[in-house]
Amino acid sequence: MTLEKKINWGLGFLFVIIFGLVFFCSFYVREIAADSDNVLKDNYVSVVYAKSMASAFDAMHASVLAKVQNRNPDRAVFERARAEFERNLSLEQKNITEINEKEYVESLTADYGVFTRITGQIAPGPAGESMYATQLAPMYDKVRKSIDNIFEVNMQAMLRKNKHAEESATSMSHYMGGMGILLLLLALGYFWYFPFYVSNSLSYLAGRMKELVGDAGVESHSKSDDELDVIMNSIDLLRARWNLTERPK
Repeated sequence: MTLEKKINWGLGFLFVIIFGLVFFCSFYVREIAADSDNVLKDNYVSVVYAKSMASAFDAMHASVLAKVQNRNPDRAVFERARAEFERNLSLEQKNITEINEKEYVESLTADYGVFTRITGQIAPGPAGESMYATQLAPMYDKVRKSIDNIFEVNMQAMLRKNKHAEESATSMSHYMGGMGILLLLLALGYFWYFPFYVSNSLSYLAGRMKELVGDAGVESHSKSDDELDVIMNSIDLLRARWNLTERPK
């Protein structure tokens, strides 16, 4: 193999190391980003749904309580809160990702149905207050408990996945560091070997050229330590020597 090809192969090897390091870094950065996205994606929106349901349900409860106490509540407030609650409940029913979350959503759906049925039957006055105390208030507590369970199970999942993402990031950082050190050692090995190989080859050739010049009876006055200068000077001396000698027939 010619020296030019060896140089080309060596440079190609260095480029492979560089691109390999870039590839591994990009791959693990994407993995870390995917873990982070996984933490925020499903569980975060469920937490948002639960908070929105809690807010809307409290508004519904306040409106019903005002009705029981005959404080002339605004019916439109109740209907807006009801629409908001049911919209978020529908979204949550399509975003069940954790263990026990399905049971919590089903319990919430059933209890909410009972709550709305009672609100349609309750009326102002002592009878309404009695119905509120014996039926509606306990059902309110059950619905809120189900909402809190949905919120809690998703918050715990976010914390757990976040911890896993941090552990993965640490592990990936160590792996990337190990790969970087390995590739750096390979590059340093090449940087040490290739100049050593070229220098030894040129030193050997320069020494042989000096011997050849001496065997030809030509005296060299060059004191240069540069192997290329020695080789070129020896070639010039031999060419001059050959020109002074009659060309053989």
